[in-house]
Amino acid sequence: MLMETVSRPKRNVASGNASSPVGTRAIETATSWSTEHEYQRDIVEFLAHCWQRNARAIDELTSCKRLSELIVVQSKWAWEAEQDHRTMLGKILLYPWKILFRPGQVH
Repeated sequence: MLMETVSRPKRNVASGNASSPVGTRAIETATSWSTEHEYQRDIVEFLAHCWQRNARAIDELTSCKRLSELIVVQSKWAWEAEQDHRTMLGKILLYPWKILFRPGQVH
């Protein structure tokens, strides 16, 4: 015998049925806002970190007395900047996946 499906009356979100279309949209919107907040926070933290790194590099550059010191400071700054940008790019590229493929979401 085939499995029998039992029809149940549909309830709205106010009665606690989170699987209704309205409830699902509300959960998706809340998750999207949370992810957007994370994204904005990470961008602001990244920019603040860049400004601090650049200010530190400028201080070090102005204290250089020889060209060789200047080259060392500049190459250190460039390497750190590249690493920071690579890390941030990895984070930024993950945000769309966090929205599209949330844990527990059925596609």
